Amino acid sequence: MLLYEPVEREYLGALARATCIKEKRGVIFGTGTDRFDLLHRLSTGEIGNLKSGQEGTTVLTSEKGRIIDVLRVLALADSAIILLAGNDVEVVRSWLDKYTIMDDFETTDASDDYQVVALHGPNVGFLLQGLFAVPLPENGTLGQVEIEDQVILILRDIGLSGPNGALLVVPSPLSSKVMRLLSGEGCLEISEETRQTLRIEAGRPEFGPELSEEFNPLEAGLVSHVSFTKGCYIGQEVIARLDTYDKVKQRLMGVQFDEIEAGEFNGEGKFIIRESTGNEALGRVTSVASSPRYGTIGLGYIRSVWATPELEVVVTLSDDPSRTIAKGRLKILPFS
Repeated sequence: MLLYEPVEREYLGALARATCIKEKRGVIFGTGTDRFDLLHRLSTGEIGNLKSGQEGTTVLTSEKGRIIDVLRVLALADSAIILLAGNDVEVVRSWLDKYTIMDDFETTDASDDYQVVALHGPNVGFLLQGLFAVPLPENGTLGQVEIEDQVILILRDIGLSGPNGALLVVPSPLSSKVMRLLSGEGCLEISEETRQTLRIEAGRPEFGPELSEEFNPLEAGLVSHVSFTKGCYIGQEVIARLDTYDKVKQRLMGVQFDEIEAGEFNGEGKFIIRESTGNEALGRVTSVASSPRYGTIGLGYIRSVWATPELEVVVTLSDDPSRTIAKGRLKILPFS
């Protein structure tokens, strides 16, 4: 685990203007008449009736209801572009292939064909209007602009700073040009360290630390991407049972630290969150950053019975529970 330290100029800029960063995420290109129907039957969201120019988010889950990946499915006239939360395309393709039996659906790894550029900040809409003469798309719809006979897709995203953000799905040959155009419009390119700090402040789970087969969508706060009225999908019975009987055992929460031995977080192993007086293990830290606004903060999974805002906690190393390396309080996400 790393303790992320933002670049001050980038961080302050992100609060005042549009910022951009190239995202490292897998991209799958899907074809076949059954592409949306199959994805709908395999995952948590309502995406079976997507029409060209629409998009939706869904979660691929295992038979045990655990997260395999979170997919943004972009519907084109005769194909689909699938943006992964992670970048292990072969794991996702293998999972899809496993259940593609009589269906007309084929996938290819398109990660090298597209560059995903994330835009964040309070004036992303103005940036898109000034640069491409297009508005920020409504939720669930795709915008597009053509440059040099190639199409850039635009979709609304949750902003890391400011209320709105956007993702640009850029054909790779245009990537450098688009970044220059963004810079020319005053868009500030930020580092991964700054992005991670903003992400943790916003309480957004990321593939790897918070999104994996260790957790299910309800624990990770992805309930808006889970349909409880659609038919069966892989993992549906487990997820429905957790919801119906209120059996979600842990929740993603924030932790705001008052005292911390910062060097200890730059290492391997698990960082256990414990109740401050009884020393009972409540969960574990998954991400940590040094926020100029909120101090040292983190994300972590907390057992549901202990998921109480402002509860005082301590953090210990998994292999040395007697030694406290941080003290703090649980927080509702996003941090404010």
